[in-house]
Amino acid sequence: MKNESRTNKSIKNIVISVIGEISTIIVAFVARTYFIRLLGAEYLGINGLFLSIVAFLSVAELGFGAAITFSLYKPLAEKDETKVKALMQLFRKVYTIIGLIIIALGIAFLPFLHFFTKDVSGIGNLYIYFILILMTTAISYFFSYKRTLIIADQKAYIVETYKYIIFVIYNIIQIVLLILWQNFYLFLIAHFIAIFVNNLMINYKANKMFPFLKDRKKVKLPKEETKILKKNIRAMFYQSIGAKLHTTLKNPIISAMVSIIILGVYTNYQLITDTLIKLITIMFTAITASIGNLGATSDNIKSEKIFRNIFFGNFWLMAFCTTMLFTLLTPFITLWAGTDYLLDNYVVLAIIFNFYILGMRKSVIQFKTALGLFWYDRYKPVLEAVTNLILMVLLGYYYGLVGIFIGNILSIL
Repeated sequence: MKNESRTNKSIKNIVISVIGEISTIIVAFVARTYFIRLLGAEYLGINGLFLSIVAFLSVAELGFGAAITFSLYKPLAEKDETKVKALMQLFRKVYTIIGLIIIALGIAFLPFLHFFTKDVSGIGNLYIYFILILMTTAISYFFSYKRTLIIADQKAYIVETYKYIIFVIYNIIQIVLLILWQNFYLFLIAHFIAIFVNNLMINYKANKMFPFLKDRKKVKLPKEETKILKKNIRAMFYQSIGAKLHTTLKNPIISAMVSIIILGVYTNYQLITDTLIKLITIMFTAITASIGNLGATSDNIKSEKIFRNIFFGNFWLMAFCTTMLFTLLTPFITLWAGTDYLLDNYVVLAIIFNFYILGMRKSVIQFKTALGLFWYDRYKPVLEAVTNLILMVLLGYYYGLVGIFIGNILSIL
């Protein structure tokens, strides 16, 4: 359907994403159950810690992807292949460099790994675990530019379909590997192979959808376009650093100030809240490209009306999910993982409140991203992240785990 409407594309993106995410949630919970039973809380803690550290290292991306995505909406709407090609060539070059920088930063971090894992012993080579997780994250940067192009063209359902199929298959494989060998190395290697195969599939599909990408002839962006892009990248630099600091510091601080076993227990709660946030994010991400297209082709009055409708829906969605967590989170953890994996009630309340205020940001963030409004609050994320670090360490020192979560909440508020 060549002239498919924004609404139809958004609905298709949401339906595919929600169905796919529900399927992966079921498989992921089964895989996590076997992980808990066969490997235990220490491995859970190591996995959660290393994922957080590697996520923080990806701050090297500096928000370049969001700025490029915004720049793609207009030329895609106008079918300007020359400009799209120029942006993609720049995107590929920069993201290749970023992938290599993340690998270099990860290797440079290895000597400091023991500061966060001092209470862990006798569970294999932590450095190899870390390198496997690092490479799994870094490899996607060598393919990201083509994935971004498909998403910016309002066809995120294509990317999501491939992702969910691969996710279900590799989780089933991980379950089999855990049952047969209880080996964390094989668990991580399966994840790396799955991510690599998924990227190859996206690369192949993008080449079929946009044949002009195969043309190696160099195309440069006009100077005015480059100037706007640089301004957005500068703004996203602050946004990216602030967001990474805010979302990735909690797990290393819990590991260093409390224990890696408690971190492992917390990651079960984190899995549930992150899964819900992911489902909510999917609904907003699925319409981001359509919002970008709306901003490029419609007036501000219509954009504001759409924003207010979506923000209202955001509130009702978060109110429902938060009520559900208050009622069901502790009983669910008890039934699923057992009483040994329960956290204090005050910590649970803090986790749920943190979930609510993060979820209430979603509609605002998606509009800001889709309409390229990066510049106006560029210093806010950095201030928030610094405040977050200070409060988590200070309150964590005096009040332990609950203090870390309260510090996180206060910085957001």
